[in-house]
Amino acid sequence: MSLEPLLEMQGISKTFNGLRVLKNVGLKVYPGEIHALMGENGAGKSTLMKILSGAYQADPGAEIRVAGEPVASFDPATAKTFGIAVIYQELSLCPNLSVAENIYLGRELRRGWTIDRKGMEAGCVEVLQRLGAEFTAPRGSAACRLPSASWWKSPAPCMPTPRSW
Repeated sequence: MSLEPLLEMQGISKTFNGLRVLKNVGLKVYPGEIHALMGENGAGKSTLMKILSGAYQADPGAEIRVAGEPVASFDPATAKTFGIAVIYQELSLCPNLSVAENIYLGRELRRGWTIDRKGMEAGCVEVLQRLGAEFTAPRGSAACRLPSASWWKSPAPCMPTPRSW
């Protein structure tokens, strides 16, 4: 295992309207590791992930390093360039879009000026098969039964954009 973490978050604090929801939190992720954040409601799990994804900014004094390099400003575009993707636990599908369009939402494949729907569908086939999905990528997500809809949003981290250095 590498001695240097792929991702390191140090001194992460977050305050909303005078209420401190995170206080000096740290997280290190090394190559080949899988992490799960667990805790009671209100423990700050989602807040920490929103800081990692760039959706929230940490309070001053926080440090985020990717592959050993400090990242001065962490926003959604920066997170995306590092291949960081966060899938939140809330069921937030777009029922008017296909399964493939939901998985690629925000990073759609393009062919010239148009969206490459066939390419996105093809890119989902292996992932959906590996996950044992009983539906296909072109199918509208509104047609998925709720149990299916609640678990299939997890293929997004399996798609090509996120990195595992």
